Amino acid sequence: MATLTAVGLAGLANSNGDSSLMVLARSKYGSSLRSIQVSLSNPMRASKTQTIATSFILLMFEMITCQTAQTMNSWVGHIEGVTALLELQNLGAWKNTTHIRGLLQVCYLIVVGCIIRRIRVPQAIIEWIQNSQKLQSDTDVLPAYLLFNIICRITELHASCSNNGAKNPTNIISACIGFDNDLSSWVVGLPGVWTYSTSTLKEPHECYGTKYHVYGNPWFACIWGYYRFCRIMVHQTVLHCLNNFPSSVSPAIPTATAGYGLQRKRSRTILVHMCLDMCASIPYQLGFHESETLDYSSLLIPKPSGVFSLLGLIQGLVCAADAFLELVRAWLPKTLELIDKRLGIRQAFILRQFIGDLLLLTQSTHGTKSLA
Repeated sequence: MATLTAVGLAGLANSNGDSSLMVLARSKYGSSLRSIQVSLSNPMRASKTQTIATSFILLMFEMITCQTAQTMNSWVGHIEGVTALLELQNLGAWKNTTHIRGLLQVCYLIVVGCIIRRIRVPQAIIEWIQNSQKLQSDTDVLPAYLLFNIICRITELHASCSNNGAKNPTNIISACIGFDNDLSSWVVGLPGVWTYSTSTLKEPHECYGTKYHVYGNPWFACIWGYYRFCRIMVHQTVLHCLNNFPSSVSPAIPTATAGYGLQRKRSRTILVHMCLDMCASIPYQLGFHESETLDYSSLLIPKPSGVFSLLGLIQGLVCAADAFLELVRAWLPKTLELIDKRLGIRQAFILRQFIGDLLLLTQSTHGTKSLA
């Protein structure tokens, strides 16, 4: 209870500029940390789902109270703690579908944390998910389970390229095309209830233009977000390899040069499409879908895990996919400003500043380029 109180008080403190509330929030936060430390000293207590949930909520607290770019990764530290706790869990004890969804959201955020840190997903987590019969038999969570296997492989390739360089770009491109085929097959295999609709506004909105998505529920919207994250990561990697391909190789093989040109065009098109879809999904994730006017002044408080997962995705893409920045510069800063002001999540404010600094650096170094 103290954990949820800490998160709620911190959000209110930021939204209202109330420093006394923040002092109280940090006091509750300290109590929660001490409680977790006591649990960790007892393996029987540490393996309880309540302890894991508490650790995940503390991750939210770190995002809400983020103050500088240097502390932007503080939440990743809690991801490491949650990972350690998950390794103590008996997945067979997780029977409730709602709990399973929460578990998968935690595991997806662990993957995003790994991408930010440029490391592989812990093997224990991969095996833990792969060996779960519940995840494979529940049709409501099966698509998320299947996508998780793909995103882990993408994360492994990203870690390898980050640490060892793109030494064999042809093989990397081939692997990425394989991932993209898997992602396309994932979409084709989705149950009909996962389909979303697209609505159109008469006047464009400054944050998301004229189109927005409506999903069956927030869970579907969240997993669709990770699908787009995967495709952006894949085609960012493809473009990076093509742009850095040894000049002595491709011109010597005309057919290869033509093929690379077509692939470059295709990857750029997919990047643009995925970024537009991500933009169109945000109104639903922020709760605007229940208002016909989609008026910011009537913002409904969204499902907390959805908003924090969204911020994790954005941070992961900002850190790992430079093409993403150029494509979202028109709407993402405004959306982050909204999340900061309305929900009191300072991580959004720091991300907005960080993105602005990166864009200025990119323009001064390379000049403005368009991927459209």
